[in-house]
Formats: sequence, structure tokens, C-alpha cells
Amino acid sequence: MVLGLAAATQAQPASAAKQALPATQPVPAARQAQQAQPAPAAKQAKPAAKQATQTQPAPEPQPAPAAQQLQPGTKVVIFGDSYSTFEGFIPEGYACWYPEYADRNDVHDVDSTWWRILCVERGWDVIFNSSYSGATICNHGYGGEDYADRSFVTRMVTDIVTPDGRPAACGQLPELLLVLAGTNDSWAGAEAGEVIPPEHMEGADLYKCLPATSYMFYYLKRRLPDTRIVMILNTDMRPEITDGLEAVCAMYGVECMRLHDIHKQMGHPSNAGMRAIAEQVGAFVK
Repeated sequence: MVLGLAAATQAQPASAAKQALPATQPVPAARQAQQAQPAPAAKQAKPAAKQATQTQPAPEPQPAPAAQQLQPGTKVVIFGDSYSTFEGFIPEGYACWYPEYADRNDVHDVDSTWWRILCVERGWDVIFNSSYSGATICNHGYGGEDYADRSFVTRMVTDIVTPDGRPAACGQLPELLLVLAGTNDSWAGAEAGEVIPPEHMEGADLYKCLPATSYMFYYLKRRLPDTRIVMILNTDMRPEITDGLEAVCAMYGVECMRLHDIHKQMGHPSNAGMRAIAEQVGAFVK
């Protein structure tokens, strides 16, 4: 059954108290989900042919759209986790990693972050940074906690684009959406799951990485038809997550790239790692 898109309600702001911990550690206990997330439709009996959702055919792979030349002034939204945070540059109350651990990581200035380096060099305009330290794409968090208050499938509605296609907290629709996600799904032990077509999803599927990612791109691609979306995959993730995310991107015609050789401190990019990310993303996104 299709998850109800129009049922999204406004997300409650996260606690202003810092909640960021190294990405390899559980984030402190979060309150239960009260957020704006596309709510699943009420369960109904389905024909026998549709009972086993995992056996349903996935959407046919879609070719990525021809990449348009990105000019100076391109409107960019960053959609990420701790790797893309920096205090004062993400929404108030979102858990922030940089520069919280300045004594153990050498990224002390926003100008050293990968997204800032890239966008300054290209002359792009970052209109919004929806990054939340520890966030998973799906609603399954560290220690099995419910992360529906911070997940990507929640923030895509509250921060990026509303169900009726209007700009959300970002204020205007982006021309380029850079998504660096999946690290916490992998490290928090979220189940990879099967790639289920959105019309066969139920609410529980949003607690598994690949179904949630499929739904995320199903939602975004239909509401941002003129936006170039690029998925950036971190190193050191479980193979079933990395390979599965690539497969989901192929199904929805989303451009996807894998990072490599990223120097890290405390599991997070150092200055050298940030520069490497900027260079690799820059080489991919012409």
C-alpha cells in the first residue's frame, strides 16, 4: 500500500542541548517520534498476489538525467549527517559534530568543510544545510532507538520540499541537492532490507535502510523534477548498504558516487579528508 504523502505534519524541533557523539557511538536517548513524516496508510487486506511485498518487482532502473552544466550562483542544498555539520550553519537544535571535538579532529573552521570548499570554489550558493549528526536515512537509530525525529525520510519533508511540492524550511527549491547519507544506517546496525516498490510499502519499512532510501528518492524525484540530485557514499560502510544504495539510485535515476581514500579522525573527515571529499565530489559533479 502506498504511504500517505499528504499526511505529513510539522516536525518538532530537536532539543537544543548538544547530542552529538562520535558516529561510532550511540547518540543519547531521543524522544519518541512526533515529527512530520509521510504517515503510512491504514493497513487493509491485500490480494494474495500482493502479500509477499519482497517478491514484488522493483521499479525499472531509470537512466540518470543528462547532467546540466552548473554555473556560478547555482542554488545548493546540503542533505547530510555529521560529516556535513558545522555549528551555526545547520538548523538550531540539530545535533552538531563539528567543531565539537576540536581537540581530537583538526577541522576547526567552516571553510575547511567539504561542502564549503566545493561551493566556494565553484561559486555555488548554499541556501540551506539540513545536516544532523548521527542521523540515519531510515528511522532505526543507534541502540535500536527510534530516530524518526531526525531521519532523512523525515527531514526531506520538513526541510527540503513539502508533499505538495513547495519549498520547506530551505525557503526555495534547490537546483542541486547533495546527499551524503547512509553512514549511520550502516554503523548503527540498521537492517538493509529489500528494495520494495513504494506502492507496496508500509510504515515498518521506513525502519530499514534500502526501503527508506527507495521511498526518499520516490518522494524527492517527483517533487523536485528540475533538481539535480547526487548521492555521495562514504567509505567503511557495510557492503550490503553501499551496494544497495547504489542499486536504489539506479532505479530512480539518481546520480551516485563512492568516496575513496578519506583520511579520518574519530571516524570523521580531517582537514585532509574534507579536502579529498570536496575534490572527489567536484570531479563528479561538473
